Amino acid sequence: MASIITRTRADGTQTYLVQIRIPGAKSVSKTFLNSVDAHQFALHEEARVRRDAAVFHAPDPLRFYKERFHDVLDLFAKESGVPQRTINNIPAVKKLIDRETRVGEMRPRWVEDYVKKGLRTLSSHKVPYSAASIAVHINIMRQAFIWRARRYDIEPTSIPFVMSYLPRGWDEGRTRRLAAHEEQALIAAMSKRHDGAQWKCLLTMALETAARQQELVLATWSEFNMKDEYWIIPKEHEKTRKERPVPLTKPAMNALRAMQLLCPGGPNDRVFAFTPNPASTSCAFAKLKTKAGLVDFRFHDLRHEGISRWVLYKRQYSLMEIMKIVGHSTPAMVARYANLRADELAAKMD
Repeated sequence: MASIITRTRADGTQTYLVQIRIPGAKSVSKTFLNSVDAHQFALHEEARVRRDAAVFHAPDPLRFYKERFHDVLDLFAKESGVPQRTINNIPAVKKLIDRETRVGEMRPRWVEDYVKKGLRTLSSHKVPYSAASIAVHINIMRQAFIWRARRYDIEPTSIPFVMSYLPRGWDEGRTRRLAAHEEQALIAAMSKRHDGAQWKCLLTMALETAARQQELVLATWSEFNMKDEYWIIPKEHEKTRKERPVPLTKPAMNALRAMQLLCPGGPNDRVFAFTPNPASTSCAFAKLKTKAGLVDFRFHDLRHEGISRWVLYKRQYSLMEIMKIVGHSTPAMVARYANLRADELAAKMD
């Protein structure tokens, strides 16, 4: 609560020290020259501190374990610094959690049940969540759990969010590539849309740059040097939060020039503004690939295909240079994405 202490100076004048101490919140103190200002400050500041304490702190750690996890996820999504891709995934996580589930109920058995439920629940793409998607969910829940506990000044002795309940081999990585006939089928499906020309440009950019979906969809014209033919992906759009240079091939440049004619805009306008955001891009692409007859193919698989093509056909670039271009920190990650087929390897024989 707030207290006001009156002090007399050597010259006989008085000052008023306001002190506010609320359990679970940082103490506040400030000195005023008149009592009216002191009382007004005490009244308003105490209310603010109590609100903050109610949101971010608790004198009793049991309050943390009594919170609904839905509420924890909502608060976590509003925290500054949380990546947009994490925020985009939170609704899917909440979909698989009962609204009244409390933090204290989230024990190992609960996580095991979450995994089982996720594997049989249809995602927005009308297919069951993959083990890799559920792994993303578990990581988000772990982050939110730890973040909220620390807001209560708690270091949990046990964190139940582990990957051991996922099916064996879930993290072996996808090997899905885009066959030539599938690419043509995609292009044909795109041609039937009113925005088909823009979609074909986006497809070309995805394959030629091997960029991530978010990097492409959020890209603005200011990121591209059309004269020297390169793209600087800003750290704000990059998964690892590091600026990344990408040289542009002739097909990529042609796609960008086509977009300039189709959707002209200023430096800060998005290149692919025809699609609102990464989430809607995924949904629209899922419909396109279904119409094209592609099975088990996602937008992210275009990145696998793009990286495979860089490794196969861009012989002028070293492995370290390709790592820099595609945003991988280790050769192992490049190897995981570059799924080279036997016929492609055989074709390189002298």
